[in-house]
Amino acid sequence: MSFRLTFRGNRFCVDVGRDSATYRLMAGEPFEVAHHGGGVTVGTEPVTLPVPPLVVRDRPSQPTGRAPGRPPAKPADDQA
Repeated sequence: MSFRLTFRGNRFCVDVGRDSATYRLMAGEPFEVAHHGGGVTVGTEPVTLPVPPLVVRDRPSQPTGRAPGRPPAKPADDQA
């Protein structure tokens, strides 16, 4: 996946793959961004950093009495 952003007047591109992300400054001055808890300077040279594997978590459950349900049935039109 690839997308472009403008942040504080700086245009940059982010290319995200399965295992890495690459940040490229397209216009503007070098600046800092956060990447998975760390900081990185996006400057004139592309910066490629690893993307950690996805942490598989248990599916969240609804609070008691708040489980989703079906909407009430609409009454049938009486057309005889």
